[in-house]
Amino acid sequence: PRAFIQIASQRAGLDAETPAPENCSRYLNGWNGGMADFETFAEREKQGWATVEKFDSYEDYFAPVSAVFADDMMRHVKLDGAEVLDLCCGHGDMTARLSDGGARVTGLDFSQEALKRAQKRAPNATLVRGDAQDLPFADNHFDAVMCNLGLLHVPNRQKALSEIRRVLKPGGRFCNSSWAAPENNPAFRVALSSLRPNLHPDHPPPQQPDVFEFGSVEPATAALTQAGFRVVDTALSTAYWNFDTPDWLFHVFADATITVGSLIHSQPEANIEAIRAAMAEQVRSEFRQAESFRISATGLIVLAKPV
Repeated sequence: PRAFIQIASQRAGLDAETPAPENCSRYLNGWNGGMADFETFAEREKQGWATVEKFDSYEDYFAPVSAVFADDMMRHVKLDGAEVLDLCCGHGDMTARLSDGGARVTGLDFSQEALKRAQKRAPNATLVRGDAQDLPFADNHFDAVMCNLGLLHVPNRQKALSEIRRVLKPGGRFCNSSWAAPENNPAFRVALSSLRPNLHPDHPPPQQPDVFEFGSVEPATAALTQAGFRVVDTALSTAYWNFDTPDWLFHVFADATITVGSLIHSQPEANIEAIRAAMAEQVRSEFRQAESFRISATGLIVLAKPV
């Protein structure tokens, strides 16, 4: 099914493109928050992003979407000669864009596999293996910090934000993208609403940080304000997946994500099939276009400056 992917970009304002479902948080009850220590989450992320197979799936499914977000993020940064940190740089798409645009770029990630891929895409960048919660850089070092779908993989986001503020120069910019909340993000709405009612009671969702903490303006602003930032701009960025079979979206989440994928594969076979069927039915009923299907994946881009 991967051969069917096509991406179309659309920059939007903050109006929801689909009606918000009633009490969208019900999809996440028992999933987000509730832990002071996310060591299990951190270890699961590190192990998952160490594998070639997971990165291959990510590049097949999600990399074209993150590239759309990157295009919108690049509008917020002056590149020529700037010192820029690509935080949680992953496979290096943003790193390469920044480097090609004339910035002096450092890419940081905890995954050695990510850095290997980033090195191929951005050979002129400086690449560092490290922890977003404990950055190995001097104070006031960077003109800008970019983080494209990265903070959701970090256990302690306030620590990471504090470190970002520390390494930014006065007047510097922090530009972040995160998955938009499900009411503005149809692909995630379909996935989560199909997942929750079909989980086996012996295999519940893991406790972890809130996936959508930076996916709506109000909580994102609150978190950034707490860390000493002032939000200066926000926008939704939307990519569209076009595909030929209604169960394609199931494979996106089962094969190319860590938390959702591991949760799906931990279920008994009957529950996995129920999740697949529920997602396919929603896609079939809501997102058919002639002989194919089209669904959007949306990110919230936030630009902030240190106070």
